[in-house]
Amino acid sequence: MKKYLFLVFLWASCFRLFAQDYNASLFGCKSDGITNNTGSIQYAIDYIAKKGGGTLHFYVGRYLTGSFSLKSNVSIELHEGAVLLGSSNVFDYSSLNGKRALITAVGQSNIQIKGKGVIDGQQHLLQTHLTALRQKGYITLSDQPEDISLIYLQDSKQIQVKGIMQLNLPGAAQFVDRCEDVTFQGLDINCPGGIGVYVRNSNKVILSNIFFRAIERALVESEGNQGLTKENSRLANGKSI
Repeated sequence: MKKYLFLVFLWASCFRLFAQDYNASLFGCKSDGITNNTGSIQYAIDYIAKKGGGTLHFYVGRYLTGSFSLKSNVSIELHEGAVLLGSSNVFDYSSLNGKRALITAVGQSNIQIKGKGVIDGQQHLLQTHLTALRQKGYITLSDQPEDISLIYLQDSKQIQVKGIMQLNLPGAAQFVDRCEDVTFQGLDINCPGGIGVYVRNSNKVILSNIFFRAIERALVESEGNQGLTKENSRLANGKSI
């Protein structure tokens, strides 16, 4: 009887552990690089949050998406060979407090964006679309929707971004505003003309082992920051930031 109860307890423990990991494909996410997965990804994140948290896993493939919002205790992992593609349509990026971004977290905590995969903002295609919109008069020169970040964090804490390669964006790879306990670690940022990390009014932000391969400005420190730490992070010319 005791052996039976032990096996039941072991099975239940394993089930709980397994249930914390979710495959993006089970929520209808397509890795064909064509299907817009914005709705599917957001549904998956909301579902996981309601279940108490866990990790949404993206495996090999190209996942096209517009803006989506992370929730507390929900992380995403891009495995090797997985690419999160930012949409080339500017209208797929929702405006949040005047900022547009691919991945957002506002007022959230305990989140990781991790893995050996890639986040690609598709800057060239996005700029081509914006030019066409301006030529047709749908947006004016005074509009600046192209200032799109890959990751936008506001009023959030206990956030980690680890191991991801970040490519081709028109704005900042990371925009951190009024956050606490944020770590960027082991990133490879290759965004010509963009900003690597923008930090303002934040506390305990760590930049560790980041390689800014091609970038206009690696780090922008605005007002009100406390405890910004830079460890072994360098530019392509070998200089430390």
